[in-house]
Amino acid sequence: MLDPPWPDLRAHIFGNLHYFELSEIVQEDWLRAEAQREKKPFDDWRLPLTEVSPPLITIIQKKCKKSYAPQATPLSLLLYWERNAPGWNVIEPVVKEREPDIRAIFEKSAFDHLWLFMGYENRIPLQMSKTNVISHLG
Repeated sequence: MLDPPWPDLRAHIFGNLHYFELSEIVQEDWLRAEAQREKKPFDDWRLPLTEVSPPLITIIQKKCKKSYAPQATPLSLLLYWERNAPGWNVIEPVVKEREPDIRAIFEKSAFDHLWLFMGYENRIPLQMSKTNVISHLG
C-alpha cells in the first residue's frame, strides 16, 4: 500500500511494475439499510431498491479527477462491487447507456486501464484501456 499522491498499491506483474487505484462501489442506501438491520429482527427489514448508475458513475468521476504521482505508470483503476451488487445483467445496460460519458471521463484521466470486478460473480465483465477504449468481457 502506498501513500498519496501515489495510487493505492504497486505490484510486480510478469516482472514489471504496475500501479493500481482501488475502490469499492458501495451504495449508501444499502449501508444505511445494513445499519438498521442490526437494530431490527431479521424478518422485519428489507434492502431498498437502489439505482445502479449513480454509485458507479460517481466513483469513476471521483477517481478519474484525482492526480497521482507521474512516475506511477502504467496505472489502472480497479473498481470492485462486492456487497449488495446487482448482477452484471442489470449493470450492463446502464454501462452501455453511459458509455460515452464513462469514456470521456476515462480518456481525460491519468489511468491507462479501468477494470470492474464483480466480486460475488468472481469475474471482470468490463475493462477499458486507452488503446482499447471499451470492452465488455461478458
